[in-house]
Order: sequence, then structure tokens, then C-alpha cells
Amino acid sequence: MIPETVKIGGLIYKVELVDMPDPEDADCNGLIVYRDQSIKIRKGMGKDYTELVLIHEMFHGITEHLHISWGDENEHVVSQVAAVLYQTLKDNKKLIE
Repeated sequence: MIPETVKIGGLIYKVELVDMPDPEDADCNGLIVYRDQSIKIRKGMGKDYTELVLIHEMFHGITEHLHISWGDENEHVVSQVAAVLYQTLKDNKKLIE
């Protein structure tokens, strides 16, 4: 289930399911927009993949809040961490109950 909002570093982000998260990138499945505190997720994807994309965008929000960047590797690192974090949360549901 995708929440209507998520809180990252004290800021509340509105989560929106949209046809195209980034009009300039047809392959984009998710996008966090810091200035208007929103996360846009492509609608119509599978449940697990949608949740993974949300975790990915939330991790972008965390790294932005902490002013962390891995330069040219940033998107790759965020994708890797988000994937393992998502799997860990799915495999250990009692952690978040």
C-alpha cells in the first residue's frame, strides 16, 4: 500500500501516482521534487515494484537531507541501497509493526 504522504527529515512529502513522473524522461518511474515536497510514482506498475520505487525516491530524500552525494555514481548507489533496504523490510515485517 502506498501512503498519501511520507515524512523525510522532518518534511512531509505528498506521494502521487501519475501517468508520467518526469515529462522529460519517458523511462522514469519515480521522481522526488524537493521544492514542492512531492514524490511522483508512475501508476500502473506492479505492487512490489511500486513500493521499491517509493523506497528509492525516499532514499533520495534522505541523502538530500543529509547532503550526501556519490557524484556520478549517485543514482547507482541509491538504486542498490533502496533494493536491499526494500528486501530487508519485506523479509522482516516485524521490524516495522
